[in-house]
Order: sequence, then C-alpha cells, then structure tokens
Amino acid sequence: MMKKADFEKWNASIRKNVGREYGFRQSSYINYIVLSGYFFCLGPTHFNRVRLEVKPLYVDDLWWQILGISEVRMTMSLRGTGVLALQAQELASYEAVTSDWRCVDEETLKGVWYRVFGDAFQKIQSFLEKNPEAEFFVPDEARIMDRDRLFYLMTLLHRGRLEEVVTILDEAKRNGHICSNQINSQDSYAYIRQWCEKKR
Repeated sequence: MMKKADFEKWNASIRKNVGREYGFRQSSYINYIVLSGYFFCLGPTHFNRVRLEVKPLYVDDLWWQILGISEVRMTMSLRGTGVLALQAQELASYEAVTSDWRCVDEETLKGVWYRVFGDAFQKIQSFLEKNPEAEFFVPDEARIMDRDRLFYLMTLLHRGRLEEVVTILDEAKRNGHICSNQINSQDSYAYIRQWCEKKR
C-alpha cells in the first residue's frame, strides 16, 4: 500500500505537469504564474483544499525595500513561499483530493488538477479583464488574511500617500493594535513609519 509521503510526491508531480499546461510554474507546495504585473498563486490551505490568490508584484518589492532586504536576490517563488512575503487576496478556493487518498487512481488525480487549473486560469483571465493595470489595483481587504493591513498599506505607499499611511498607523496604535509580524525586534509598523519619515 502506498505511503502518504509517496502519494504526496506523486500528487505533486501530476500537479506540476498539469499546471505547466496552463503556464504555471511549481515551487515546493505552490504553483504560480506572473501575468500583467500580478503574481497569481495556487497554494494549499488544508490537505484537500487549495486557494488561488493574487497580488501586484510591486507589493512585495516595496515591502522588501522597506525592510532593507531588496538587495538580496529574491526568486519569484518567494512571493508565495517566503516568510517575508505579504499575504495576497483570495480569488477562489478549490477542493483537491476529496476522497481517501489511498483510493485515488492516476486518472482521477489528473482530473482533479485539470479541473482546478482550468477554473483558476479562467478566474485569472476574468480578473485581468476587470483589473488590467496592476498599478491601480485596490485590494478587497475582506479577502485577505492580513490583520495588519500590509497589502493595503503598500498600495497607498506605492501611490505616494504617505500621510494617509501614517494616519492609519497612528489610529492603529491608539486602538492598541499589536502587529503580528516582529522582525529584528521591531514590528511591521515601525519599519513603515521609518520609511515614511525618510520619504517625507
């Protein structure tokens, strides 16, 4: 009988091959594609679910500048797997292997991934028709697991709206908000505030 680790390798191989047909690359546990200045990522949420997410490329680029690590060579896949990459906006969620993995055959597994990638590709095309310019995209914060609002703050900073960002940081501090990210003994907001002060 196949072990779970062997199934996961087999599943990843099929996922990689099917994803490639739709233009996706695979790195570790994610599949991603870059189109029109956006990073689209299919990543797992649980064993049997995957989520399609999106963010403009500049979001992580700017965040890495703020952290002072933009000179480090960052591979494209780190936007989906890196610990210092920002959360993206969810576009869709899919069931992957819904039955007992020990009973799944190759044809069924391929069918699952063709369904997921096929629908994801259509969702991406529809998204790009509505949001052709990554520079002007405004995230739907209700679809981002980001209590610190870093994605949204990057969109404001990207447009030069520093005072608005500082106002948001001040209000969060008054409300007792504690950032979930702590980097080198500073939280995310401290880095952003320092960035704003330099740019003023």
